[in-house]
Amino acid sequence: MCAPAAGYRSALEVAGGSVIFLAFVVLFFVALAYGYWSVKGSGINARRDRTGLVSVGKDPTTDVSTWGRGSASSRSRKRRMTPLENRTAEAIDATAGEGRDPAWRARVGSTVQLAAPVDRSRDHVRGPDDAEVTLVEYGEYECPYCKEAHTTVGELEERFGDALRLVYRHLPLEVHPHAEGAAIAAEAAARQDRFWEMHDAINRAKKAPTPELVRTLATKIGLDPDRFEADLADPALRTRVRVREDFDSGLASGANGTPTFFLNNVRYDDDFAVEELAAAVEAARAVAARA
Repeated sequence: MCAPAAGYRSALEVAGGSVIFLAFVVLFFVALAYGYWSVKGSGINARRDRTGLVSVGKDPTTDVSTWGRGSASSRSRKRRMTPLENRTAEAIDATAGEGRDPAWRARVGSTVQLAAPVDRSRDHVRGPDDAEVTLVEYGEYECPYCKEAHTTVGELEERFGDALRLVYRHLPLEVHPHAEGAAIAAEAAARQDRFWEMHDAINRAKKAPTPELVRTLATKIGLDPDRFEADLADPALRTRVRVREDFDSGLASGANGTPTFFLNNVRYDDDFAVEELAAAVEAARAVAARA
């Protein structure tokens, strides 16, 4: 067998080694770039699938933030559960509370339970205590979806009358700069027994709930302006203790966006258009009647 000259063989080996090294470097950077854009792309998709920035921690204006629900699409208001929430729901005993009824579970789309039971001594409640269905809403006053839901809830109250009890809890989103201040204004109105009047007035307003607007609304609903100003300045309200309690109970209940509803203590994950939510209320009434 004829062998190449020594000098030629040496040059070939060197060239071959260089080619292999360069190929390895190119493949390495291609793989690195692919991994980067894959991760970046999944992050973009995650943000497209969720809405509303919710603060996680004791103070709803600070700490780590995670994405919640709200802007997925103006045409689809069905709540998307996070992987953690799906695992939580699967871990809950299917026979717990109202979740034991298969038709009920299919209607509400969840087995996630309300962490903090309704307490009339501290909650804002509208409707009789013996109502067949209690609808708890975690919401805020600058979210456009909450304003839409306010109209839906009003229609449900008219339709079901004393069969429905409404409970409202604050979940101000960090992405909305006036939401927390509006919640404090509603609590100040509550000190004059006008919480629901302020709640309705803010939700019906077409503008953001700025300090100027809530003061105008306070006058319209008949609040004592001097007392209202004094209550707004009260450290007990300014420290947001009540709003923070609602916020924390919402996070503990899996309310990671606004609005989030609970029907007889079970989180409702479907569309909050009138007929869809009304059907869920009817399903809850049927379960209550058999209890």
